Parts: sequence; C-alpha cells; structure tokens
Amino acid sequence: MMALALLILSVVTVVYITVDTNGELTSFESITLNDIKRVKMIAQQVTGNMEKESSEQQITLSERDLNLAISHFGPSVVNIPDSAFAKINLSNTQQSLQLTLPLDRLLALGKTELEQRSNDRLVRLANWTSYLLINKWLNIEWNISINNLAEKGQWLSAGQLRVGKLTLSQTQSQKIADHIIKSLLSNANSQPALEAWANITNITHQDDRVVVNYVFPSNGASSLRSYQSLILNPQEQAQVDVYTQKINTLPKKTPLIRLLTAMFTLAAERTADSGDPVGENRALLLSLAKLYGADDLNAILQGNNPAQFNRKRLNYTIYGRRDLAQHLILSAGISLLADEGLANLIGLDKEISDYQAGKTISAWDLLADQAGIRLARNATRSERSAKQVQQLLSQAKSDKHLLPDLGPDFSYAEDHFGVDDLDELNQLIGLTLEELVILKE
Repeated sequence: MMALALLILSVVTVVYITVDTNGELTSFESITLNDIKRVKMIAQQVTGNMEKESSEQQITLSERDLNLAISHFGPSVVNIPDSAFAKINLSNTQQSLQLTLPLDRLLALGKTELEQRSNDRLVRLANWTSYLLINKWLNIEWNISINNLAEKGQWLSAGQLRVGKLTLSQTQSQKIADHIIKSLLSNANSQPALEAWANITNITHQDDRVVVNYVFPSNGASSLRSYQSLILNPQEQAQVDVYTQKINTLPKKTPLIRLLTAMFTLAAERTADSGDPVGENRALLLSLAKLYGADDLNAILQGNNPAQFNRKRLNYTIYGRRDLAQHLILSAGISLLADEGLANLIGLDKEISDYQAGKTISAWDLLADQAGIRLARNATRSERSAKQVQQLLSQAKSDKHLLPDLGPDFSYAEDHFGVDDLDELNQLIGLTLEELVILKE
C-alpha cells in the first residue's frame, strides 16, 4: 500500500509540474500575401543561380520563414498528432523550438504499446492517468545553439529542455534529443530532408535571422523534381511518371474534360490493383501540374509579373478557354505540393497583380482556381472520396461536369471586376462550386 501511495503521489507531482490546462500554441503559422512576396524574393535568389553550374548561395531566413516551413513540410516528415503544433523562436541572443502536444493522443499511443506487452497493472495505471489528464497539454520548449564553426552538419546542438514548469538537466535533455533524432533518421519520409541538409554548407545566427549557405541544383535541374522530393517518396514519383507517360499518348488539343476522363479511367484501373485511390489521384493531378509548368515552381511564385511567368500554353480547354484549364490544373497541383492556402493565395495574388497593372480581376479565373483546389482536396481526402471522383470523372462527358457555368452575366466581355468586388465574388464562387459533387465542400 505504501509503495502504491508513493507511486500515485509521484504521478500526481509529475503531472502538476509538467502538465498544463491550456496549450501555449494553438495553430501553425498561416501564409499571407506578404509571405508570398517574401517567397518570391527567395525564389529570385535561386533564379540567378540557375544560370550557372551547381553553386552556393546565401539565403536569409526570418523566424516567420522557418515557421512557415515547419507548418508546410513538418507533417510530411513527422507523423504529427492532431492539435499538436510547433514553432521556432529567434531573438538576438538565442533560439528555441517550442512544442504543444495533446496528452490524450500521446497517452493513447502509450496505452496501445502497454497492451501489446500484456502488462495489466501498467495498463490500469495508464487508464487512471488518462482520466486524470483529459484535455491536458504538454508545453515544451527546447533551447537550440548554433555554432557556425562546428564541423559540417554539426552546427545545431540541443540545450536544456523545459516541460511545463520542469527544466531538465543538460544530460537528460541530450539523451532525449539523441533518442528523437535517432527515431527521425529511421523514418523513410525523412530521407529527402536529409538530402537537403547535406546541401547546406553552413548556418549562422545573425540578430533575429538565420543565414543558410546552400548549394542549389545545377542548370537544367527541375524545380518540381527538387520540390517534389521534399514531399514525395520514390514510389510516389514513379506513379507521377506513369501518368506523365499516359498524357503523352493522348491528343494534345482537346477539351480538358476528355483528357481527365482518360486519366481517371486509368486511375480507377490502377486502383483495382494497388488499392490506393488517393495515391493514384494525387499522382495523376501532379503529372498534369508538371505538364502545365509546375516543374518551374520559381516561375509560378514570380507570377505577379506576367513577363517573368513563362506559363506553358497548352491546347486543353474548358468552355473553349485555355486559361481556365491552366488555372484549374496549376491550383490543384500547388495545393498538393504545398497546401490549399498557398494555392489560393498564389491565384489571388495573380489577379490582384493584374489589377494593379491596369487589367481587371476575372471571376472565371477565380472560379477555376478554387475548382482546382477543391478537386485536389476531394480526389485525395479519403478512399471513398477518391473513388467517387474517379467514377464521376471517368464517366464525364462535357465541361459542365468539371466546372460550373457562371452564365451570360459573366461572359468574357463582362468578366471585369475590381478588388472591391472580391468578397462578393468569393461568396458567389463558393455557392457555384457546390453545384458539382466533385467540388462540394
């Protein structure tokens, strides 16, 4: 009894010291139009480099740049629990990694492992602890040191770890860091990130910025191939190649819906063998995005200047317009390569930039952008949704099965709007897209 009492007291004490009732972080960083401009500046640094052989460049990253990278690339490398968030903090003198983790999700994983070990006593204790820790959080902060004089690849080192009100010793913190790093390195998804890390030649902390020396690909390297490698494993890249080969066998001048019908018919056939409708649809849409120029992601990010945006002029159309097919496919591809927010903001940024250059905002362009984002979402959201998209598009016959018609009030001649019209246009577009099952929220 005494031992049990001491055990319970120890658990309660640890919980009081380390566990919080609220998470310090409640979301990842969300990208904005200002961030798009910042990304363009970084992309321009890369552009000058593409004219040379493989060479080294310096990229200056702010705290926000790093946190946007965590929010967009983190989930593809680490299996992040729901409601878990991470953030980098930079100041003139120090750096730290901040984490917020939901305890119920972590305890569920722990209980599963204990049940597999058939330890009834520990399982009962875990059940009691779970009840005590409902809606509780772990708030963690880990100090990080940067030493640009260290050996290659050894510039970052973990300092002391704070969990709630408890600060661990340097020795304890280092043991935990070693365990986490070993676990991450054993994850197959981390391989592309490791390859990118190998291209870094130095990291320096300057004021509230981090300066990275990076060796970029040599002339002729595909930006999509480099960007893809951060997200797609070799098997997924092989799937993209399958659909690229399929495109090459189909007519080059045709309504986009006919191309998609053939492509999604193939996806459905391959799904019958692979059992992976989500992966097949994702590869299909990425192959189309590559065809439309997403292999030059840098050019897309510079899309506010049409003279610098060398978009591929293909002869696939929606309602007889090539630009609508281009908007839809590129938005779908970018939302899969990065995320929906980035795809949405790139499309919106393009329209606003056109307006600032003396042109007008197009409701049809915005409609096609949003349709591409929704198509990518529904085609990859779940197995059920992916199969439904395959079925509907493999049987589709006309443009109206891919993109709703805005009607005569939005004819090409009348499709001229300004920034003040954006809110109403977005509401209209949202309602219009709901007309098609493949585009429903």
